Amino acid sequence: MNLPTLKPITNRDSKTGEYSLPADGFYQLSPIGEFPHSEGKVVQVVDREAVQAMVNRFAEDSKQPGFVGLLVDYEHFSYDTSKKSEAAGWLTALENREDGLYGKIDWTPDARAELTSGKYRFISPTWLASDVKYLGNRKVRPVRLDRAGVTNTPRLAGLAPLSNRSGGQSELHQGEAWEQDNNSMQKLALMAAALGLAATATEEAVLAGVTELKNRATTLETENKTLREAQVETDLEKYSNRYSPDKKDAIKQQLLTNRAATIAILDAIPEPQGKGAPAAPKAPLHNRQNAKAPEKSPAGATGDIYAKQNAEVKAYMNRNNVDFDSAFQAVMAEKPELFPADDASE
Repeated sequence: MNLPTLKPITNRDSKTGEYSLPADGFYQLSPIGEFPHSEGKVVQVVDREAVQAMVNRFAEDSKQPGFVGLLVDYEHFSYDTSKKSEAAGWLTALENREDGLYGKIDWTPDARAELTSGKYRFISPTWLASDVKYLGNRKVRPVRLDRAGVTNTPRLAGLAPLSNRSGGQSELHQGEAWEQDNNSMQKLALMAAALGLAATATEEAVLAGVTELKNRATTLETENKTLREAQVETDLEKYSNRYSPDKKDAIKQQLLTNRAATIAILDAIPEPQGKGAPAAPKAPLHNRQNAKAPEKSPAGATGDIYAKQNAEVKAYMNRNNVDFDSAFQAVMAEKPELFPADDASE
């Protein structure tokens, strides 16, 4: 990585040894380029877009009542509550120049004397974690300048130093925040890809995509529910002769819950002869009145037949979660051998 070079505040005359300040009052605050934060958490990208964004934000902030400029302190001490906070000057204008971000500074008399004497040679910018845009791959672009500081050891660290007088995040906490932001942005990129959006899609675009997907899902769910209810009404009409009217609501609910299983049960119930005819009466278990009892029961003793019938009906009820009448009719259709026809004669 080619690290940018920060210009000194003052130029020293080789003949006189005196330091002079720029005639127009503008100083380079940051060169164009990429440079790592001092803690190594992120790489700061100061490109043309970043410089213009900071110029624009300064113009907006300068319109606020009581705005006197951005603070220029000594060694970034204004961020540290344990050190003396003193103004060296005030940034009153920002410019986007070919080789970086420039600011016009109104120096205090003491600071001007210190600069022209060579006590301080450099100035470095700071921006807050909340005033940068995450670009992915652990890179950030500053979009708002917070303040600057005169120094002899410019780090081009950009983000605010170790502690913040205003109660903001320290560098350490900012580094942890970048780790969290990195994970969040990776998840955002995955969500964007799942929605068919570009990996660089903004959070707003991803949220819009999720909202659209939810709306489509709701519409499809409503349409599916309407179709299912229409199908159930058709089923109820088709099988209306297989159940009594008082069971219609129960069967409708079963069809909505598990249509395939309910249709199988309804199909197993013998259809009455003749359209609209009632269901055939249950086969008697033995002969009555003048009928002659069979000499030998096909399944053995009468008690055994009844026990087998009862066991099969109960098992069918448990398997298919139906009432006794439905199970009885279904077992009759599936296992007619358990319900032998009467061999009676007058």
